[in-house]
Amino acid sequence: FNLPRVIYASANMVKISVVLVGILWGGFAYLACGEIVNTEAKRTIDVSSGVAQYNIDLTVVSSKGESEYNLVFHNSFYDFVASLEVTVDGHSVTASCGKGTQPDLTSCIVPLQGTESKLKVFLEQVKTLSPRPAAVSQYEEQHLVFQASPVLLSPYVTKSQSTVVRVFGKSEAAGKQKREKVIVAACPGSKLLRSGDGVKLGPIHSVPPYGALDEGVVSNILRQSEGKTSPEGKRKKNTSIPRTSSVFDLVYFKSLQSLIAFPELKKTITISQWGYAHVEESYSVENYGASLKGKFSRLDYAQGQRFNAFQTLFASLPKNADKISFTDRIGNISTSQIQRKGSAIQVKLDMRYPIVGGWRADFVLSYRVPTQELLSKKAMSAGKFHYALDADFSSSILGAVILNQETQIVLPENSEVVEYKFSKKEVSSRIEHGDKLYVDVGGRPTVFAMHKTLSESFEVGERRHTVHLVYEFKDSDLLREPALLFIGFFLFFLFGVFAFRFRLTITPNPKQE
Repeated sequence: FNLPRVIYASANMVKISVVLVGILWGGFAYLACGEIVNTEAKRTIDVSSGVAQYNIDLTVVSSKGESEYNLVFHNSFYDFVASLEVTVDGHSVTASCGKGTQPDLTSCIVPLQGTESKLKVFLEQVKTLSPRPAAVSQYEEQHLVFQASPVLLSPYVTKSQSTVVRVFGKSEAAGKQKREKVIVAACPGSKLLRSGDGVKLGPIHSVPPYGALDEGVVSNILRQSEGKTSPEGKRKKNTSIPRTSSVFDLVYFKSLQSLIAFPELKKTITISQWGYAHVEESYSVENYGASLKGKFSRLDYAQGQRFNAFQTLFASLPKNADKISFTDRIGNISTSQIQRKGSAIQVKLDMRYPIVGGWRADFVLSYRVPTQELLSKKAMSAGKFHYALDADFSSSILGAVILNQETQIVLPENSEVVEYKFSKKEVSSRIEHGDKLYVDVGGRPTVFAMHKTLSESFEVGERRHTVHLVYEFKDSDLLREPALLFIGFFLFFLFGVFAFRFRLTITPNPKQE
């Protein structure tokens, strides 16, 4: 065999072999990254409401007409994603999300068609703002920081990308409320927008796959944006997935805005075939802004001092809701106001005391609605009617951020659940026979469902999260409870008749005779 002699015959052959090996290695790396390239990526992040709303526009080119696009999120990011909507070339599609290539990544598969596509991704992420410092006094200003990766996380090469972070809403940027927020600092390499309502980073060119996870790559990109690239900051292009999560402070600003979240919500919908459905929402609310340091002066707050505190919430109820109740642990709170607004009822809820940073409170909002607005009668099978329930299981509080929600749907006694489906995938669900109500003999079937990370950024009268449930019920069972009541009262009065006529004395009284 003369192969070793041929390879090591000359230095030129060695150089050629090295070049060939490099070409082959680059080809394998290219195949590993796939045939998809992000030619342009634009991110707009709006944090004016306390909930980060991402609008991501992607221009995707697939040289081999790939049928799937992979959206990748870090688990620490995806755990707080409340909603995710994707459109491809103007058509809404469903993203199938699951575990990614590594345990700390979540992958969402989006269907593609053709060699070039326009993707629009909208998602909401909760609890993205954090106070810095974590505690201030009543007379100090609160500062908030928004942390995120300045680079879009993608398993594909991104030729050009830019990011805009908006701190002010449209009304704030145009009105006097703008004075309540002041941008203090921003990410290196970013610049203030002309409108003054946010900052912009980019354009950034030639970002390698999974570059957002490599702290060295991100730091080098930021240095290049500042025009201060150093030889030490340069790194070789690496197609492997580093395990380091790179998160930077994108914008740091002063704000009087209260950061409101609801750690727990328990919503119970009790269905009755006798005309009304009762809805009860039990809330736990907290202000996760800068915690109060030192004492709290109610007098200064009542005189109009502005700081991190809130006392008023707004709820949107169905237009035919009545028997509205607003209570807490002490009892009824009579400071609520109700008014009709369009096709809904808006309720102004004034808490018993202001909720400052780090404080929590509990309250219950309940009401009833006509059953005919929620139920529809379907086909009959084996002497039983199918009833379809279409109800809203989202929070009634406008702009609420729900971290954990338990939904209970209590059905009439002797009914059987056929099927149910929630518009947002539940973490867990089950069917049990719950407590007895009124004159029930057995427990009522109850559907329990757990959800995490819900954002209720809707307008008055608008609903986002619904449940569709079908159950079987005999109309003859409607007469069972009235019959039991009739028999019970009949026996009671019959016993009374005999009791008053029955004599307990042994010998008769002569005077009565």
